[in-house]
Amino acid sequence: MKKFPNKEWFSELKERVNKEDAFQKAARWFNGTIGLRIDRDLYSLKISEGRVQEIKPELGVPLFTLSGNRAAWEELLTMGTINRLFRQNKILIEGDKVTAMRYWKVLWYLTEIARNEN
Repeated sequence: MKKFPNKEWFSELKERVNKEDAFQKAARWFNGTIGLRIDRDLYSLKISEGRVQEIKPELGVPLFTLSGNRAAWEELLTMGTINRLFRQNKILIEGDKVTAMRYWKVLWYLTEIARNEN
């Protein structure tokens, strides 16, 4: 994997996620954009038809944003889970929290796939 976070890292993540049947099944009804905020770095992941369609190094207009500092994201990608870091308020949800909870499994698979390759 490339160094986190940068456009190349997210491009590799997109390729890996789109190969995972479990992610595709969880995301089959999701149609929208998720924002990711890592300190001041902003990324948007457009998901539809069970796949990450596009990743941009900008926030765009997401349904919701997962936000945290670099230390929290690095913890998530090395030894944590989104469930634990969210409960500990290290990773926050900004925006439509109801939609984020409705598609929590999409977030879980996305972060697990990212973590397993680091």
